[in-house]
Amino acid sequence: MFTSKAQNNYTLIEILNFIVEALKNAKIVNASSLFIDVSIGVRTTNNSNEIAHYEYGAKLASSSMLKALNAINVDIKESFLGNILNADGQPNNVVTIAATGKRFEYANFYPTNKRIKLGDPISLTTGYKGGLSSKLGLLLKMKNNFLLLKKDYIDKVAIPYYQAVVYWLENIKVGMSGGTLYKLIEETSKSTIGI
Repeated sequence: MFTSKAQNNYTLIEILNFIVEALKNAKIVNASSLFIDVSIGVRTTNNSNEIAHYEYGAKLASSSMLKALNAINVDIKESFLGNILNADGQPNNVVTIAATGKRFEYANFYPTNKRIKLGDPISLTTGYKGGLSSKLGLLLKMKNNFLLLKKDYIDKVAIPYYQAVVYWLENIKVGMSGGTLYKLIEETSKSTIGI
């Protein structure tokens, strides 16, 4: 859900603008909360079968991502990585992305025969019912190459991100609301990067 502290959340629409424009004469409200809001949503709990199904999807996404990350090397094709990200013949719930270099800036997400070069940015995404995994990085041989390319990356991005994940894993508890966890991570992130 799109959320804002400054605007009425029922007026923030997640669907494509041309659809909203076509329906302007009708009264349109965001009713996503009917299904996913913690206090009123009808799908706030899952049974054990659903949890097992979604856990399978999450495991499939993360294990496929790990295999793809381990396969990254100079001169391999995006399509090779894209093939690894599609697992067990399961349908994806997002477009599989294996994109490298500047081509990704133009939102051509589908993997192509483009070969990865040293120093290229790489974006990988795969998702199945129950889980989505997405990673972005640079193909480098050693830390010194990395520091030449992005001098502040480690201190301003990598370390705060890692600290937020550690804090999340150390503090999440059964029964904790998503909103409470979100606030904890926001506060930790702000204090870590000095916002």
